[in-house]
Amino acid sequence: MKYPSYIALAGFVTLLAIGQVFFKQAAVALHLERSVLGKLFLVPFCGAVSLYVVATVIWLCILRTASLSEAYPFVAISFALVPFFSWFVFNDQISARYIVGVALIFVGVMLTVSAR
Repeated sequence: MKYPSYIALAGFVTLLAIGQVFFKQAAVALHLERSVLGKLFLVPFCGAVSLYVVATVIWLCILRTASLSEAYPFVAISFALVPFFSWFVFNDQISARYIVGVALIFVGVMLTVSAR
């Protein structure tokens, strides 16, 4: 895989993680919104969907030059980013055990990428 693909993968994974934060915000706002039309056009929901559309376009561009087996392991990094962003935005707690798990995810991604 070429260097620009790594930059695109980092952007893709980051957009996925931020989109999940927006989905959480939309879920909270959905509970508070009374009108059906208001529920459909919640800003966090529209933001999340928009990010996912952009991420999908980036993913398609990545797959034009990289094999799926090369690129897909990087999606696992979103499992680390989402809780980090959740800690930052929602003040969720992150334990030492979680940090060890994140380190293992990164090691796993690096192992799978270097195995090619």
